[in-house]
Amino acid sequence: MTRAELETLLIALFGSLGGAAVALDTSRFTIRAWGRDNPVPPAVASLLRMLAAERGVTP
Repeated sequence: MTRAELETLLIALFGSLGGAAVALDTSRFTIRAWGRDNPVPPAVASLLRMLAAERGVTP
């Protein structure tokens, strides 16, 4: 999952990166670092895709 894909999916699921940070109990800094400084953890990417499918959200 690329950084752009991650941000698009998080915004679709939570409305904003700030909302995603609160919902996922992490910081926006960590979210922005994924895909830029290091890859999005595969488990995180899989869980977000599963959550999107469950909610019927398409980025």
